[in-house]
Amino acid sequence: MRNQLTTYLLAFFVCVLFVAEAFAQDKKLSGKVMDENGLPLGGVSVGIKGAKISTTTNENGSFFINAPSTAQIITFSYLGKVQQEVAIGNKTNFNVSLQSASTTLSDVVIIGYGTVKKSDLTGSVARIDREDLTRDVPTNVLQAMQGKVAGVNVTQNDGAPGAGLSIRVRGSNSFLGGTEPLYVIDGVPFNNSSSGATPMSLGEDEKQTLNAMSFLNPDDIESIDILKDASATAIYGSRGANGVVLITTRKGKSGKDKVEANFNAGIASVSKKIDVLNASEYAAYQNLAYLNSNKYTGTNYTIPFPGTNVPDPANPGNTYYSKGPQDYVGDTNNWQDRIFRNGLYQKYSLNISGGTDAGTHSVTFNYLDQEGTVLNSKYNRLGLGLNLNRNISKTFKVGTSTSIASTRTNGVKTGTDKSDAASAGVIRSALTFPSTISDPIAYDGVGDAFITNPYIYVNDILNTVKGLNIFSSNYLEATFLKDFKFRQNVGFNYSSSNRDQYYPRTVYEGFSMKGWGLKADNIWNSGVAESILTYNKAINKHNLNVMAAGTYERTNGQSKRAEAKTFPNDALQNENLAAGEVVMPVITSRYQSTLISFLGRANYSFDDRYLLTVSYRQDGSSKFGKDNKWAGFPSAAVAWKVSSEEFMKGLKFVNDLKLRFSYGQTGNQGIGSYASLSKLSVYNYVFGGAVQTGLANDLFSGPANEKLKWETTSAYNLGLDVAMFNNRLNLQVEVYKKITDDLLQNLIIPSSTGFETKLVNSGSIQNKGLEVTLGGTVMKSKDFEWKSNFNIAFNRNKILSLSADVTEQYARNISTGDAPFIQTVGKPIGALYGYVEDGYYDNEAEVRNDPMYTNQGNSIILRTIGEIKYKNLDNDPTAITQGDRTFIGDVNPDYTFGFTNNFKYKRFDLSVFINGSQGNDIINMNTRFNANLGSNKNITQEMADGAWAAGQDNSNATGPKVMRQFFRTIFFSRRFIEDGSFVRVKNITLGYNLPLKSKTISAMRVSVGVNNLLTFTNYSGYDPEINSYGDNPALFGVDLGGYPNSRTYNLSLRCNF
Repeated sequence: MRNQLTTYLLAFFVCVLFVAEAFAQDKKLSGKVMDENGLPLGGVSVGIKGAKISTTTNENGSFFINAPSTAQIITFSYLGKVQQEVAIGNKTNFNVSLQSASTTLSDVVIIGYGTVKKSDLTGSVARIDREDLTRDVPTNVLQAMQGKVAGVNVTQNDGAPGAGLSIRVRGSNSFLGGTEPLYVIDGVPFNNSSSGATPMSLGEDEKQTLNAMSFLNPDDIESIDILKDASATAIYGSRGANGVVLITTRKGKSGKDKVEANFNAGIASVSKKIDVLNASEYAAYQNLAYLNSNKYTGTNYTIPFPGTNVPDPANPGNTYYSKGPQDYVGDTNNWQDRIFRNGLYQKYSLNISGGTDAGTHSVTFNYLDQEGTVLNSKYNRLGLGLNLNRNISKTFKVGTSTSIASTRTNGVKTGTDKSDAASAGVIRSALTFPSTISDPIAYDGVGDAFITNPYIYVNDILNTVKGLNIFSSNYLEATFLKDFKFRQNVGFNYSSSNRDQYYPRTVYEGFSMKGWGLKADNIWNSGVAESILTYNKAINKHNLNVMAAGTYERTNGQSKRAEAKTFPNDALQNENLAAGEVVMPVITSRYQSTLISFLGRANYSFDDRYLLTVSYRQDGSSKFGKDNKWAGFPSAAVAWKVSSEEFMKGLKFVNDLKLRFSYGQTGNQGIGSYASLSKLSVYNYVFGGAVQTGLANDLFSGPANEKLKWETTSAYNLGLDVAMFNNRLNLQVEVYKKITDDLLQNLIIPSSTGFETKLVNSGSIQNKGLEVTLGGTVMKSKDFEWKSNFNIAFNRNKILSLSADVTEQYARNISTGDAPFIQTVGKPIGALYGYVEDGYYDNEAEVRNDPMYTNQGNSIILRTIGEIKYKNLDNDPTAITQGDRTFIGDVNPDYTFGFTNNFKYKRFDLSVFINGSQGNDIINMNTRFNANLGSNKNITQEMADGAWAAGQDNSNATGPKVMRQFFRTIFFSRRFIEDGSFVRVKNITLGYNLPLKSKTISAMRVSVGVNNLLTFTNYSGYDPEINSYGDNPALFGVDLGGYPNSRTYNLSLRCNF
């Protein structure tokens, strides 16, 4: 009995313990998280509200978590998605869909040396996120920025693969300091430029540049933040005047390792061909030129295409048939077709990323192979991106972001400022080489081969640039004393470019020299160290963030150029320069500069309503005079969150409303490392009856200027940020004014000084403008969503002063004899100066009534009929001189805009991006070089149709008579300036997210797209979006006959594993 009782008691206690344990046991919760398209979402943070328990979803979106029995709420959060809280109740399985967060004032953005919520911004900062960056399938980072941000103009210098692009943020601030903003990659400045990354070339007439940022793989970029006003850029001091572009690379996220593979393939073709005369039309054009010469100048030419039997000079007494225009009917030879092709490109990118509590990792391998649309032009890039972050302890973190890229560019000669058509490059050769010649022939300097044949140009010339780029940003971060954080950044940049170039005997450049070879290189490196201390404290309604830092940066560069001419043959090209009979002296250079800075910033907010930011940076640069090496750059900004006020509570449709005002100063140190110093050069002189070699002041560098100092830009900005209707509508309006003083410029000085110019600080420039960005969700339902974003920017540039005794001056020539860019008080940088046409001389009486020809003989009178008449604007009617010039154009646009529409329907998505520019002029140098109608060069159909002709109504004539002659002088006038306005359908992309039931592949997206589908413009050149002189602000808006833009069709596949 006792044993039975003991057994029952033990059983009872076991049951009690079991029940107690059951009641106290954690709940086992599980489920799956998807995005709005129904695709699994990995890396989502899943937590229990009120408890320090969390986990993340795996690559399939699944999760498992143990929750206390008292747990009531489970939370789901993911960057870029709306956070969700779900009641647990009796459920143990949860299927959750996270919706994309609208772009609101609560987003976090990167600012200089820190981050801040967009709602707490006091300056002007714009962001381009990863989705917007990669949608167009760009091959480089700068291309991905085109048209996306108000006030940021990105223009290609050339359409060739790997070619440079130039960026202007809120107009041009300088004559010499360039337009490029400062690029900061993962906290480390990158200060190389497209022109700095381009080695020297033969003849130095090519204006093509290489893209210094091409080493960055767009797939590796997480976001780009662009600082536009001085309160945002002043923290970068002497390099912030042109704006600052902060690039944040991709990092790993906590959770199981994920693999993302991207494959892009496409085909590119020239988006436009210029209509030139076909063979029959060219033959008739040449006949007319010779006949008009006989008629108006009394020559006795035989027409070159008679269509009859003519004497054979090689066989006296015999004849041969010389073709006439009628014999070329049906001949469709067009040299553009012979050099243009469909260029294939392929791009591969493989990313492996993940993370744990110990840190995150992201590794990317990428390869790009891009054929150009001109034969033998090509660009290759092989790259590695590495982003590692490690939590050593609760106090210390370390990390690195490193990019390595090897590039190779096969170039063709385009964009040259030579006025001689024989050496004007591939594109002008294709437009001007006679269409009656159908076979490629080598240049021989006589007869029909007076121009290098375009097919020979692209096949025989060697022009290759190999590059190696290494960029590394590294940090050590320590958090201590609760509110303090210290971060030590160490950065290293390295870039080398090596050019191999050779002109053989078959082209004009190498014909007379019997071969011309070059080997040149540029090597550039920079080391950066930044020590940053941050203090962050919140007390009741007060929030204070203080940052102080010291930085040190040293930049080194060097270049070499070896050149030789007159080789035994062209077999080895430039591989044995010593074999040349004429070996030029090797030219080398080396430079070094140092920048030391101390800076600080304080952000203060009260009651989440009133915001204040103040900053100051003191820069010391080795580039300036000994008394002006240091300069300070202060800024201050205030903001008022109006939507947080009590009187706004009733306006439920307004989610955020903020007013901002800022003032600040930034600088520009865009000059050479030794610009303030006196420089010596080697000269020969006669002494003691013999030629001696010695050193003397460099005539072209000018005298020393120890007072040389920074350009300083003072800027005001007034901003309005609004978010309404549950953040579905967002509006941003910016009004700004910038004044740059102490301009760095070369002023002409008296020749008695022994120099031509002197680099001084003199003059000022003003930019003022308006920017509007409007975006939001237009429509949203269960299966359909439509988001739209529109931006427009207006900028007005004006020169306020030049110097005490100078009211106008001219920028450098853009070709032999042409210098149309005038810099004068009251006009913008980019104002054009030239002659004004007044029709044509239609008859002899009209010529004789002109005071210029009153006393001229009959031969001069006769040949002037059908020539251009110019307006006489000075007080001397007897001659057309430089005094008859006036303002005839402006390359600055009235406004620029971008318009993006994104549609989603179930698993489909469609993106349409349109951008444009209105009111800007372009100098079309193709028309300038071909304007002398009647030479042996081919011309456009438009030129031929518009030529003046006897016996017809010439009131709408656009060119002089067609005549072979050697007397005509055509002045630079509006005929060479065209309206560069355009509207472009920049990109259309259609994508589909495949439904998957795979344990291996978590997501797959396929898309097709087209770039540069349509361009609406009146510009007669290949493309209105071109800028041959790159980042030179004084020569903006010139088309030297550059590489044409292309239309690209692409197929993309992205897989997540």
